[in-house]
Amino acid sequence: MEFSDNVALVALIVSLIALVIAIGQMLQAYFGTAEGYRRCQDSVIGPWAQYTRLHWRWSEFRFETRFITPEICLLTREERVNPKDIRTRWLWLRFRFETEIQTDGAGKQLGEEVMHEKTIRGGDHVIRRRSGFHYRDVDLLDFDILDQGEHVPLPLRQTVAKSRGLALRGTDLVSWTRLLRSLHQYQTTAGPCSARGAANAGVAGTSSNDARITVRLNEWSWDLVPPDLVRPYATSTVGTMISIAHRLGMQWNAIDPAKGQMSAEGGGHDINSAVIRGLGIVVQYSYNSRLDPYNLRMQPYATRPDIPSHAADKLRCGILPASPLSPVEHSLVGRNGDLAPLENVLARLKIGRQAQAVLTEQGSLASLQKTTSNTRHVLNDMVCLTCPFLPLPDDFRNKITWPLPTSGLYSALIFWEGRKALYSRLKKDVELAGSGAETLCREALEYMTYVQDRYWGNFYCVWHKAVSGRTDHKPFINALRDIYENTTKAFQKAPVSNVYLQLLGAHLTMATEVGQSARTRLQGNQARVETRLADAQAVVPYISEIAHQYVDNLDRVVQLMQEQFSDLPHAMIKGLWWMMMLRGIVWSMSVNITRQPLVPSYLYYSATPVYLI
Repeated sequence: MEFSDNVALVALIVSLIALVIAIGQMLQAYFGTAEGYRRCQDSVIGPWAQYTRLHWRWSEFRFETRFITPEICLLTREERVNPKDIRTRWLWLRFRFETEIQTDGAGKQLGEEVMHEKTIRGGDHVIRRRSGFHYRDVDLLDFDILDQGEHVPLPLRQTVAKSRGLALRGTDLVSWTRLLRSLHQYQTTAGPCSARGAANAGVAGTSSNDARITVRLNEWSWDLVPPDLVRPYATSTVGTMISIAHRLGMQWNAIDPAKGQMSAEGGGHDINSAVIRGLGIVVQYSYNSRLDPYNLRMQPYATRPDIPSHAADKLRCGILPASPLSPVEHSLVGRNGDLAPLENVLARLKIGRQAQAVLTEQGSLASLQKTTSNTRHVLNDMVCLTCPFLPLPDDFRNKITWPLPTSGLYSALIFWEGRKALYSRLKKDVELAGSGAETLCREALEYMTYVQDRYWGNFYCVWHKAVSGRTDHKPFINALRDIYENTTKAFQKAPVSNVYLQLLGAHLTMATEVGQSARTRLQGNQARVETRLADAQAVVPYISEIAHQYVDNLDRVVQLMQEQFSDLPHAMIKGLWWMMMLRGIVWSMSVNITRQPLVPSYLYYSATPVYLI
């Protein structure tokens, strides 16, 4: 009896072992159906592996590998708080800090739906939310802000004190983790300088709201990954990648999405692309710290970051951004990188037909590159008078790229010779008119006198005496912003609508007509030159003469304006024109202009998907 019991026990044990082995083999077979799971692990994508999961598909009786990777975007604060798709639940990786609380129309505070406690390694807050709910952003490297932010959880502040950035390892096998680390470092150095700057960066009514690098987390199925890819990919768009490359200090060597060509390099950063069948454009990013000017402690001015806004990004693509007084954008760079045809731009700016014909005939890039060009100053004036105020509130960065693919920034609004000529003529006219001077003329003179006296070095382009540094430069920018906004209010209070666009068209028409006259006087040694304390004569006498020609032919502007607004007083038109000149001077003083290779304008809006591996 005992022998049979022992045999039965052994048989039971063997059966159980066989059952376990069979179950193990079955589970191994089922888990083996999870194709791509091993390629979504920590050794490949670093901390992003924590979001990899297996999903059982009953209809196919197998496991499906799902992974989460970032979609890199450039969004303003309003776009982040109020996304267009109200049905979607989002996961966001945050890079910045905001202090204001969003409210609904009744003033009721909107709360966060769910706070996702897990973090991407390094402490970055990941928030699961539904559109319509407010969230706060945290910039991990801004220790002062974090110390002041009582709402920031203590564990997060402790994590911040122990780590810098996204703590992603250099051994990760995907390049988009390195790109995220570079973007995180850029966002820290290019973000607002204070909590107030972060909160007020999106000022209502301006088109230069800051555009922050934002990451949305998307979930993908490995079933949809082409067989040629062996690693998880992140996503973006052609337009976003162009702006991101520019912000990191890269220049595009080749870019043709139709052919799958995207190649850029600069500042130690490098981007190259290929086309994968069944997917599209695939981009790989690399970084060499030994070539980064930041690490070399030698940062050429041209490599410093531009203003972090949509408007500044558009300028790099040859697009004139819209402003409150000029609500239409204008594309200036064609598909081949040359100057785009000007007919549509000139027509939208209300420029006279004869002036349009002259500008169109002489508007080729080859003609504008000549030193004897009589129309280049017209296009430069157009940029100064149509762009919005670009520097962000409480931010010291003011570098932009000039949106015209032409050499020379000849403009009476940019060169000190033109500024001084306009100022001296305005001062003379107001003094001659005495108490009868038009109110707008007096206001323009007061503002121009203040700018000249208070910021003499900037007004006269004496760069070694210019205001510099965070402490002094931000008040300078803020003062210019106040003057610029006051000129906007002056035009908005005008008795007729759309007066600014009509006046701009009249000015550009007149500026086109006086170009040849100024050139003739210059060639006959009759140009009226302006001098400053450090110079014996004007550096560019042609610009000085152009400014004097503007004032001499101001009646031509009045004539063109009264053809459209017959009831508008002669004196008011002149006053508005002087406010426009003040506006252009203030705008040009508020930015530091660099010349960089431009990208065709149409590519800025390209939503062609790009996959980063």
